[in-house]
Amino acid sequence: MHTCAQVEPVRPRVICLERGCGNLTEHPPRCEEHSTHRTPLGPNRLPHTHYGRAWTTFSKQLRREQPWCSRCGTDEDLTVDHVLPGTGAGGYMVLCRRCNSAKGTQDKRLRRVLDTM
Repeated sequence: MHTCAQVEPVRPRVICLERGCGNLTEHPPRCEEHSTHRTPLGPNRLPHTHYGRAWTTFSKQLRREQPWCSRCGTDEDLTVDHVLPGTGAGGYMVLCRRCNSAKGTQDKRLRRVLDTM
């Protein structure tokens, strides 16, 4: 009786997104060399983060301590935003959803400018 060995599916290899790298990886967006110090990029080419229970608790605490938007002063529909997108570097700020969205647009423009340098 012949049994087929289970073969793991072949994952497509793609080029690492780290500027100037060119390595192929099976675990995009970056190769193993560059993935240890980078957060994967989301669809807007900014670092993508996954929010869990710790973030939810932290966000609620921060919004209790500062119940107004740092930009426009409203106290409605508050969120917590990374000062530097996708990182804890630079800290966090409380923004209303409208100001957070506007800041996100500015962050995307800045990312495009930096990517061309």
